[in-house]
Amino acid sequence: MIMLLILLLIYGIFIFGFAVALRKIGIPRHSMLFAGFALFGILSGLVAALYGHHEGQYIYNIPGVLVGEEIYTYAIDHFGDPHSAFAHYTIPWVLRIPQVVLLTSAIVWGLIGLIAQLIYNTVKKTPPLAKGITTLLIVASLIACLGVAGGVVYATQDESERSGPTQPTAYPLIEIGTLPTPEWETIATYELESLSLSSKIIRIGEHLDVTGVVKNTGPKRGIAQVELKVDGKVLSSQEVALLPEESKPVKFVIFVPRQGSYTVRMGNLIDSFEVRNQ
Repeated sequence: MIMLLILLLIYGIFIFGFAVALRKIGIPRHSMLFAGFALFGILSGLVAALYGHHEGQYIYNIPGVLVGEEIYTYAIDHFGDPHSAFAHYTIPWVLRIPQVVLLTSAIVWGLIGLIAQLIYNTVKKTPPLAKGITTLLIVASLIACLGVAGGVVYATQDESERSGPTQPTAYPLIEIGTLPTPEWETIATYELESLSLSSKIIRIGEHLDVTGVVKNTGPKRGIAQVELKVDGKVLSSQEVALLPEESKPVKFVIFVPRQGSYTVRMGNLIDSFEVRNQ
């Protein structure tokens, strides 16, 4: 509770500072609070969008982050494909984390500022907020600022963040309760006894399980470094502790963002699968 009060105080100081600064440059009293709140929402939303991946992201903008995350979840459930491994990229860019935080921050703080401004205008008997060309210019300027902030967020992202990944990815599957890998020497005396895929045909967004069985063919115990390759590129690897003549399974999961035929290789064994749109 104390931390929340401190954050609200900090927010208030920034908003009051923006309002005073805007008043000094000529923004009329009947619009300064609304403009101050909205400008704070845009700037704090920009900071949260750019640096919100760090721990404690909520402190940059609590309302913007919380509302943004709710809209993001709603968008995936109702406008995207929540069952896809690439669900994040099945919704419009503006509704994805982190840029949705910028949008919701501007809207939430702008609405709070509108309410505060209407109360202020009523108490001080100043002209209505919507009266005059000045208010329209202020709103147009704020929208322009929001557009520039959105452009900054877009420019800081690489192509995969904007359009989604274009290459397959893979990760090792480690079962819960698996003992830590012992600190043994790495061995090269191993071979793959079998390789199997969970399916030969998958849809974009679905995952593919790859299972192999590796055997230590040498006289010494050690760690086998098993690599998974897709179309000749190493996507992942897994360490397996093996005693002499011991066999163990190794498992990977593959995600493929686009259709096509792909070749899987583990050790000296090869298999293939196909990815379709539907």
